Amino acid sequence: MTVLGEDPYQHVSISGPVIEIWDDPNLEVMDRLAMRYTGEAWPERHPCVSALVQIERWHTYGVLSDASDHSSSA
Repeated sequence: MTVLGEDPYQHVSISGPVIEIWDDPNLEVMDRLAMRYTGEAWPERHPCVSALVQIERWHTYGVLSDASDHSSSA
């Protein structure tokens, strides 16, 4: 998964296995994330699926890129 900032040259990418997948018809995960970053519930009220990922590797470019590639095995 890659998350882009306002500047496309600033991003963070993560990878790893999916540990758990579940139906989230009430958008509990989306609402929690939206509240943290916007202060409001997620506006699109369509049932969704959520997943828990065990992050094994991440990569940044831009603001956090002092050391670009990171692995949990290093």
